[in-house]
Amino acid sequence: MNMKKGKENMEYNLVICGGTFDHLHTGHKMFLRFAFSKGRKVIIGITSDKYIQQYKKNQLIEPFVCREKAVVEFLEKEGFLSRAKVVAIDSRFDQTHITDTNLVALLVSDETYGNGLEINKERKEHKLPPLPILIFPLVKDSTGEKISSTQIRLGQTNRKGIVFPDKTLFIAPKMRELLHKPFGQLIVDDIPPSFLADPGKIVTVGDVTTKRLHDLHIQQKLSVVDFHIERMPTHKTLKDLGFLSTEKILTIANPAGQLSEDLWQKTIEFVESLPINNNAIIVVEGEEDLFVIPLILMLPLGFVLFYGQPAYEKNDKKGVVIVKITESLKEQTYELLRQFESSKH
Repeated sequence: MNMKKGKENMEYNLVICGGTFDHLHTGHKMFLRFAFSKGRKVIIGITSDKYIQQYKKNQLIEPFVCREKAVVEFLEKEGFLSRAKVVAIDSRFDQTHITDTNLVALLVSDETYGNGLEINKERKEHKLPPLPILIFPLVKDSTGEKISSTQIRLGQTNRKGIVFPDKTLFIAPKMRELLHKPFGQLIVDDIPPSFLADPGKIVTVGDVTTKRLHDLHIQQKLSVVDFHIERMPTHKTLKDLGFLSTEKILTIANPAGQLSEDLWQKTIEFVESLPINNNAIIVVEGEEDLFVIPLILMLPLGFVLFYGQPAYEKNDKKGVVIVKITESLKEQTYELLRQFESSKH
């Protein structure tokens, strides 16, 4: 069914729906298209900042103005804006005490069907008739799980529901020069203190960079090391690199020139547990040079990744690359990952 057009198939004069609409994703967009396929007019309630502070505090949800802007821009692009009323709501019952119930319906998802029942229960208490409840099925990601804003905030998937590989990938020869370019800002001299303000969101890749931050008395959340510097063995113990012996340790096998199946499977689960664990270390048996790529994809938004940049050519500058984890960077990195090969030639 074409949900963007087809007014002749509409069943209701008005459809009422609501949600947080954080990091507007494919699931949200399909939900809204469905709403406009069913109603000539649609009221879209977006949870206010007050609601977020009360019920979803500390979840890194975008401010209301950002969420509202994303919804309005989508509606305008789809040609729905003239038929929409977008409002801030402080509770699930806002905008649902409507008295003119001629061809009016509530729209919920599989997951929020209970909210629809609660709304009708409250309507009954206010001597108002119940409203028909339309149910929109949850949209699944590429693994068959529901697409959620929580997964996007945690960096586990993107807004299109694409998750990470579950097989070994090999670097293609044509990619080597491309991978020599920094993924972020190259710092040749001292690291600006502003980048070091929140160690709980800092990740280092490489022995030199890890020890450099420890020498600055920064105890970053996650470090990736392999006891080699430019492929030459160096430090022998974690203590040599400045660790405290209180960190959680994970060992991963990853041969040179590839991103192993072992790396994908173990790192995803390990990164997911970062918020509730002590500082952590991934010790790579093999080579950690390519580890920046999966970490950009897996780390939560707002984290900062540090890694060393060698001088590949005579006139190249070397230093520390500082990478802020953003959605746009994740998208660029995912496109880069698509250029890896699934077999070694």
